[in-house]
Amino acid sequence: MTYILLLITIVVASFQTVRAESFVPILSNYTSFDYNAGLQNWSITQDDNGIIHVGNNSGMLSFDGYHWTLSQLPGQLVARSLMADSSRIYVGSYQQFGYFERKQDGHYHYTSLWNQLKNYKPQNDEIWSIIKMPNGRILFQAFYSWFEYDGKNVKAHAAANANPLNIFRIGKNVYAQLIGGDFSLLRGNDFKSVILRSDVGGSNVVAALAYDKHHLLLVTEYNGLYLYDGKKVTTFHTDIDEQLRTDQLNRAVMTHQGHIVIGTIHNGIYELSHEGKKTWHFNTASMLHQNTVLGLYCDDDNNIWAALDAGIALVHTGSPYSLLSGQLGSVHDVYMTGQQLYIATNQSAHYLQDQQLNSIAGTQGQNWHLSRIDDNLVVGNNQGLRLVKGGSSSLIPNAPSAGSTALVHYNINSEQDYLIEAGYTSLSLYKKRGEHWEFSHVIKGFSAPVSQLEVDATGALWLSNMNQGCYRLELTDDLRQVKKENYILRLHKDADQSRIFVMKIRGKIVLSDLQKLYTVDDHGEITPFDALNHVAGQAIMSATMVDNNHFWLSSERGYSLIAYEDEVYHVVRHIPTSLFGLEYGGRHNRVRCFDGMAYFCLNGGVGRYDMKQETYQSKHQHQLILQAAYYTDWANNRHPMPVSGNNILSESNVTLCFSYPNYNNQPLVFVCHLKHGTSEITITSNDPEIHLNNLAYGDYEVTCQVKDSEGKVYAETQYSFNHAKPVLLSWPMITIYILLLGLFGYLYARWETSRALEKQHKKAEEERIRQELELAKQQQIIEQQQKLLLEKQLQDKGRELATISMEALKSKDAMGDDEYWKVFRENFDLIHKQFFRHLRDAFPNLTANDLKFCAYLRLNLSSKEIVNLTGISIRGVEGARYRLRKKLGLKEGDDLASFLIDFE
Repeated sequence: MTYILLLITIVVASFQTVRAESFVPILSNYTSFDYNAGLQNWSITQDDNGIIHVGNNSGMLSFDGYHWTLSQLPGQLVARSLMADSSRIYVGSYQQFGYFERKQDGHYHYTSLWNQLKNYKPQNDEIWSIIKMPNGRILFQAFYSWFEYDGKNVKAHAAANANPLNIFRIGKNVYAQLIGGDFSLLRGNDFKSVILRSDVGGSNVVAALAYDKHHLLLVTEYNGLYLYDGKKVTTFHTDIDEQLRTDQLNRAVMTHQGHIVIGTIHNGIYELSHEGKKTWHFNTASMLHQNTVLGLYCDDDNNIWAALDAGIALVHTGSPYSLLSGQLGSVHDVYMTGQQLYIATNQSAHYLQDQQLNSIAGTQGQNWHLSRIDDNLVVGNNQGLRLVKGGSSSLIPNAPSAGSTALVHYNINSEQDYLIEAGYTSLSLYKKRGEHWEFSHVIKGFSAPVSQLEVDATGALWLSNMNQGCYRLELTDDLRQVKKENYILRLHKDADQSRIFVMKIRGKIVLSDLQKLYTVDDHGEITPFDALNHVAGQAIMSATMVDNNHFWLSSERGYSLIAYEDEVYHVVRHIPTSLFGLEYGGRHNRVRCFDGMAYFCLNGGVGRYDMKQETYQSKHQHQLILQAAYYTDWANNRHPMPVSGNNILSESNVTLCFSYPNYNNQPLVFVCHLKHGTSEITITSNDPEIHLNNLAYGDYEVTCQVKDSEGKVYAETQYSFNHAKPVLLSWPMITIYILLLGLFGYLYARWETSRALEKQHKKAEEERIRQELELAKQQQIIEQQQKLLLEKQLQDKGRELATISMEALKSKDAMGDDEYWKVFRENFDLIHKQFFRHLRDAFPNLTANDLKFCAYLRLNLSSKEIVNLTGISIRGVEGARYRLRKKLGLKEGDDLASFLIDFE
């Protein structure tokens, strides 16, 4: 039962493994978030300088491959139709038509022609088509009328019962599909029927193209394609007729190679060969963002632009890039043999032949690598190394049933050729016996998951661990085991432990830690690869040699083709993975090169680049124009500058925005030479926007050139401006400043002199006053000293007089004699300033004896002297002292004699 179920599964799978696939041009989708305008787009044209213009719900969009700009119509009307003629872009809208022209400020300015109409009554006219007639006049087509502009005047036309639905110019004739009517030829002011509606199945002709010199190709809305030779109509058969009848065709253009591109309402865009075979088809199932096509245009480089009901699409039919996509899963490797392309993915291995993608039996699951061994192709499958024969595969004899992640030839100083295979846990060696390869043995002494494997000139193996670090292994002479293992966790002492990728460039082992590249010499010494690092960028994961002097470097973000010339590395071309609309595939984003084609392993497809078109350049010579110029002030506000003439600016930070059409990822650089006086600097940028900061005052001349990777100049332009000094820094003002400064200096000197004299005078006056004050103070001191001396003399005289009186009184024993006491008292009062009177006034209860005793104490007589003077005992003296203290109200501790001496 299990066998029957397995057989059924294999049979069912065999019907699912063949599907139609082929390489198609890459597709770029632009959403309203990219161009910052309305969702819906109607018409596309290209001007003489290669700039693409798109009629959008918000106005006219302009795009040079780098930047989008929006120019609005009056009232923010829809730009329904566009047609470029010389420097003008004619535009039609609802009851409005005219043209945009680029002015001196770099912006497109609108001129209305509708407003020049005279004696015309509007009929809800909406302009759906614009053509340039054979006579040079511009025709604007609405449903009920059409308008002619001869360069000066506008004239309205209308034909009875003949309302144009679409209008076309082919050669010298103007044709129209009439609403509900025939396909007609415009003659004067009337339409002449040339093809009956019934001749094209009753359907509207939505496009008329010049198929060859003798035929028109008519594209109908529901009935396919027809050829018209001027007399009769015949069906033009394609291999998708049934699809075309149901997809509702809406627009069509012819490419420069004669291919037919058709835009539909329901199913995206088709391209047919000149014979009617489908070459590609884009719809929402194959990366197109929207299926409804409202406008188509083939540009100068043969690219197809589509105005969509939601967004804009660019099919790069004129570029060297193409893409194989579908249900492939993550692609890890590709290999080309003859006309067959083999693809290793995480789901299965496939081969592409005659636009049929076929699965290879036995390769289900993860497939890591593809290699050609002699005349055999092998694939590294999760179950081991398998030999591929057409649509089947088989394990190499005796090979272990283990994952095969990397394979390398090993032939170092030996006539014997070996293969060394890395896997999840071990290394295996294969030998060639006769015409066949077979498994020999597992190399002992090593066990780790490996994703990359290389051999250096000494025979050492370099292996990248799938998770972290890398290894350098030396094998024994018999290649049976590892003699020496060096596990490298970081490439620089300050670096973190990380994955380390192993590759080989120009015969040398090169390592990457996603920060820098490092080279390894024959002794295993690791040093930064400075010569390559400055052009390689970061996150390098693998390298693929094209020849000895050209190689690809791969990273998560894209691929760089590097050339080594004159001992210098430089980037020839960089291709971002986003160009293919897919992410990188596999663990190291491998590139393969076969017959001048580079193949890129992506997640969900295979990108392809035709290196034979490495020097690809547009067949049309375009001008490099200065689209906008502005300077920024101190507050970072932008101030626009004219884009022509010698301009004057007042700030030192200038931005110049150039424009040059580049829609196919050409490796262009913008080189600006800035000349200021005798000095000159050069600024190189991959973006056409140059920032000039901190400019000195003076005149500047800018010469900007567009160059390719080889230095070829495609176009150049010049621009001049003057960073003028402010008026306040001009020479006349500087002269005034000098004069004012001199005057200020003179006035300041005078002021300083006056100030010094005033200060000196003030100082002298202060010194005079000080001296006078000092003299007055000295005079006061002298007077005080004289007064004190006089008082002392008087006191001495008084004391002397009192002593004499006392002696006289004692000698006569006259203490009781009132006459002598009276004399004593008078003399005492004279000397002591009316002592007795003041004392009696203060203390009226004092007796005459108390007053006498107070006089003795004021004279500072001792108790013994008072005893001798009064004749009383010491005890009597102390008693008198006690009574006096009480009458005088003295406190304990107060000295009686001191009180009386100090009393006044």
